[in-house]
Amino acid sequence: MITIYNDAFVPILGQKTPCLGQSFSQIWAEAWHEIGPIARKALQGDSTFIRNFELQIERGNGPEYGWFTFCYSPIIDENGSIAGFLNTVIETTGEVITARRSSILNGELQHRIKNAYAKAIAIVRLTFRQANSAEVAQEAVVRRLCQLDQAQRALLADIDGTLDIRTLIADALAGSLPENRLIMRGRPVMIEADQVFALSLALGELATNAQKYGAWSNDDGRVQIEWTQRRGQFELTWREEGGPPVTEPETSGFGRELIEEALRHEFRGEAVLKFEPDGVVFTLRSSGLAPPPDQISGFPPVTATVAPEI
Repeated sequence: MITIYNDAFVPILGQKTPCLGQSFSQIWAEAWHEIGPIARKALQGDSTFIRNFELQIERGNGPEYGWFTFCYSPIIDENGSIAGFLNTVIETTGEVITARRSSILNGELQHRIKNAYAKAIAIVRLTFRQANSAEVAQEAVVRRLCQLDQAQRALLADIDGTLDIRTLIADALAGSLPENRLIMRGRPVMIEADQVFALSLALGELATNAQKYGAWSNDDGRVQIEWTQRRGQFELTWREEGGPPVTEPETSGFGRELIEEALRHEFRGEAVLKFEPDGVVFTLRSSGLAPPPDQISGFPPVTATVAPEI
């Protein structure tokens, strides 16, 4: 087991070097219960080739996991006896970790696409179910699908599958935001992928209503969006002021169902839309917990008939 190695083996050894002439079993004592039987097999005349073999080793920075592709081959001397074995090895830790991350990302991407399709189908069905004309339904569907697409593209740009709340709001309101009439207050908060879809769609509905009937329908109104997160409790408030007088609609449309029900589902909390005399006030409170992955649509059945935008 006397060990002789070349320079290419030094990075694998890490801080174990210099260890020329030491016993192979001592050098890799922490993993010998796994590689010892392979070494003994080579000394008995049998070669072993293993690809991406996982070992827990110690190279000077504490226990770590590494992956190695190697071959243990017996060495025969001039008398035909086994004098030792040759260990040809490359470390594949980086390749294995990259492959595993790619697999996770691919799975997450498939989940997001499935989620987006489910939401798109729900949007189309529920919008047409409640619209009083094909033209009105088409306009609403296109707007809502564009909102969904905006959220999807923002998520795809983030490898972690989360989105900062400020970026989410800016993307959701892009194209509908009057200059200097939105106030945002809050520290960075990361929103999970499924929650991004629901919140982006809800903000789009609120913005559309504000443009048509609320604070952004005149020259003076404005919207304040504030959010906080303390001890895992997330809260967001949309508050309109300076717009025309507000009255609550007699019936509830898909927009309101989308704002209240979908957000309540995805954020596992409460979502309340109020029509205060000074303007619409929407409040979202959540423990921040994401829903189970099998609950992908986030849209409950809606049976209401024709209704206003919200």
